[in-house]
Amino acid sequence: MTGSRAARWEVLALVVQVARAGAQGFEFHRAETEARQCMGDHRPTWKVYRMTNLGCLRQGLVLWPIDYKCYTLHGRGHPCMENQRLVYSDSPCPEAKCLGYTSSSGLPCTGGQVSHHGACVDPEDREQCGGELGRRLVPDMHGSYSCRCSRELGYSEWEGKCYVQYSQGPCKEGEQLEPGVGNPVCQMNPCDVGYFSAGDGFCYFVDTWVDFPGSEQLSQQERTDRTELIKALLGEQAATFCTFCNEHCAKKTLEGECINTSLLPEVSPAGEEELLQTLALAFGLNSEEKLFVMGNTDFPFP
Repeated sequence: MTGSRAARWEVLALVVQVARAGAQGFEFHRAETEARQCMGDHRPTWKVYRMTNLGCLRQGLVLWPIDYKCYTLHGRGHPCMENQRLVYSDSPCPEAKCLGYTSSSGLPCTGGQVSHHGACVDPEDREQCGGELGRRLVPDMHGSYSCRCSRELGYSEWEGKCYVQYSQGPCKEGEQLEPGVGNPVCQMNPCDVGYFSAGDGFCYFVDTWVDFPGSEQLSQQERTDRTELIKALLGEQAATFCTFCNEHCAKKTLEGECINTSLLPEVSPAGEEELLQTLALAFGLNSEEKLFVMGNTDFPFP
């Protein structure tokens, strides 16, 4: 993924982590009285801060409270220094801050490294997660890295294992593993053999599993594993599939009408409901504000 598209997916994926943990209070540690005081003492006003945050979130970015401009979550460089990354503070009110990483001995991490199990490591190093298919070092909103199934690469976790989302995975024959709200779920696949439903009313050819924005981040083993999944579904057709050929359709309606012979879908890391729950939790959004962030309405303020 590139540019603003990648930034938006990252923010959406990360705010989902807050939604999943929010009910237990693991992400934003605040009592109701603390939140109320924070909002009341905020300068400029909490309403202005929240409104500006909405504009940034809609672009897949986060608000830097010093200059009130939008920046990439976990991004390096301005407005942060050296090896710092832009994260959300774990405080009564969500606010961006610059976080520097150190080893357990107190030595600063350099060259883009982050802290993991007391050591400074490269967050792109697959071996930090044991080389397990689909598992990567993934940060939460506060900049803490842990090994998880990478939603950006189109993986969902089921009972400790990473599966290609929208594949059959651990589900029954005729079902597909969908991201779900909070946790993956098995749902009936309404599409023809060799296609999956991404929940948008269309069917996508399974070749998408090896050819999507960001697929260059897949390891050779992961690419081979996905290719084997496709072969198991298509048999001999897998060797002759051509994305641009008219006899094959990359995207079709649920009724079977071909929409496009080449366009491949983005792999969404999060459900909209999870995002809305998170934003409501962190910023106290009303229904119109939630729709605005998702791009469904104009700016809902005077």
